[in-house]
This record gives sequence, C-alpha cells and structure tokens, in this order.
Amino acid sequence: MDFLGLGPLEILVVLVIILIVFGPMKLPEIAGQIGKTMREVRKATTEMTRQINQEVEAAKKEIESVKSDVESAASPKAGPVANRPVAPGAASTGASAASPKAQAVTPQDQGQNRGD
Repeated sequence: MDFLGLGPLEILVVLVIILIVFGPMKLPEIAGQIGKTMREVRKATTEMTRQINQEVEAAKKEIESVKSDVESAASPKAGPVANRPVAPGAASTGASAASPKAQAVTPQDQGQNRGD
C-alpha cells in the first residue's frame, strides 16, 4: 500500500513526529482542519471539472452548428450546373455571363491576338 509514494512505515514515522510536535490535544483540531481543506479542494476540483465539461459541450454544439451551416450552404439549391441557363455568346465556353471569358470573340479580336 503506497500513499503518495510513502510506505506504511514511513507514514507511521510521520504521524509519530506530528504527535510529538503538536501534542495529543491539538491532533483532533489539526485533523479537522485537514479534513475541511480536503473537502474544499475536492469541491473546487469538482466545480472546475463541471465548468470545463460545460465549456467543452458548448464548443461541441457550436462546432456542430457551424458544420451543419456549412453543409447546408454547400448543398446545391438550384439543381445541377448543367440545368442552369447560359448567357448568349457563352454557350461554347460554358462560362456564365458574369465571367470575362463569356464575352464573344470577334474575328478582329482574333487577328489582334495572333499579332497580325
């Protein structure tokens, strides 16, 4: 049986030294104070653990909420891209009207691009 790394003989020696230093009259008072302190430490530890668990649960719920928001935003609402209307002149490129590639290229533009 080890208590805080101390064997039974070491614990007995510590108790005898405490008895000699404080005397038999003060021993119950000291034991009571040690008991109170231990209760307060346990209570504080339990409360801290409870608060940490609440924070972790709140964070998990927030993460799940953000995940569901992202998933709902990422899901297609207007159907597949192939069914969307295409602007005139952009049919060959497959780009939308807002894209710079969607502008029609004239033969004059083609000549300028070749360096003619």
